[in-house]
Amino acid sequence: MFLTKDQIHSVLNNGNENIKNELLEKSKFLFNLLQDDDWSFVIKSHSLIESLITELIINRINQIELKKTIERMPLHNDTVSKMEIVKIYELLSTEERSFIKNLTEIRNEIVHKYENINFTFENYINRFSDKNKRERWRKVHLWESMSKETKKEIEKNIYANPKFGVWLALLTFVFNTHEKITIIKSGKITQEIATKNSKIIVDDWLSKE
Repeated sequence: MFLTKDQIHSVLNNGNENIKNELLEKSKFLFNLLQDDDWSFVIKSHSLIESLITELIINRINQIELKKTIERMPLHNDTVSKMEIVKIYELLSTEERSFIKNLTEIRNEIVHKYENINFTFENYINRFSDKNKRERWRKVHLWESMSKETKKEIEKNIYANPKFGVWLALLTFVFNTHEKITIIKSGKITQEIATKNSKIIVDDWLSKE
């Protein structure tokens, strides 16, 4: 693989600019989520997560023609699912996968019945009948990769203001996943430039023989 210094800087700068623009768009969506009722928050958050996972998978396997097939896959399933692909390629940490699974369980519980439109996180966690369930709720929102400040805020809010605690974990997931997608995309660009440069070098060398 051969890259000039200017090409390396160009790839890195483009990657940084892309992640800034995409995160700016997602940040607006994320901050608006805090204004939604808890039912809407869960539905929209789950939709955002699934779209990011789809994008992550498509970029990782580098098969754009499979996009529609992957989009139609369920997020969770015992056999074929997006999360199974994520696990095979180790695209997300165990903690991130647990967070997504937990939110999916909530989403599936509330989405199909009209009476659940009044869902609140406070009422949800008040249903926990034992300490194990409360502890699991705390753990799925606290990850080793989080900063001390983020962990501290989640610890403070996960029971007192659970929606905000979940939102902080969601925010971390979105930023982490965008970074992974950008790195994968930058790697593809780097490989394409390097292959082109290598061909030029070889052709130039052969022309002199």
